[in-house]
Amino acid sequence: MNKGLGLLPKLLLTTLVVVNVSFVAVWWLATDTARTGLVTLSDQNLELSADTLSRALRELLEDSRADAMTTARLDLAAEAIDSEDAKNFLWYADELISTKQRYAAIIAANAEGRIVAANTLNRFGKELEIELAGRTVKNRYLSKAATVEEGSAVWVPPSRPRFLKGVLAPRERVVGFALPVHDIMDDVIGTVSVFVSL
Repeated sequence: MNKGLGLLPKLLLTTLVVVNVSFVAVWWLATDTARTGLVTLSDQNLELSADTLSRALRELLEDSRADAMTTARLDLAAEAIDSEDAKNFLWYADELISTKQRYAAIIAANAEGRIVAANTLNRFGKELEIELAGRTVKNRYLSKAATVEEGSAVWVPPSRPRFLKGVLAPRERVVGFALPVHDIMDDVIGTVSVFVSL
């Protein structure tokens, strides 16, 4: 009888341990499966978001590059640099910036790096408080643009160029393209740059 009573607690204890271990194992497995599922789902969503963002940015930059390389833009920039008559370039730059509302600046600079023509409006259609024309472009990417062949562009990575001080919002960064501008003799007389606001 005493021996039977000794087995019952042992049996109950063993059953309790087995049930608890089984419960913990099932809980851990279920939790781990759920965790793995959530991580996988999260990774997929992040990857999808990154792909979407990357695709959107690539399309935006390709579109901007196409804008930058239009013959009209380069001809107007050449006219502004060569004759220092900037009215047509100013009109075109302001129109493009206020219409598309994504550009921070569109500038034409001569071979010495002096900005001879630039937008006078920001992308919200408001007049710039500080004029860009007359400032000096000291930027290695823009200098490099004067050495590339016609029809090519130099990528300007995300930055905050000094010559845009007062034009951009305090934390605003831009990415852009710089292209060479040629005269009718096919000599490089300056650069035209298009900056997309990030």
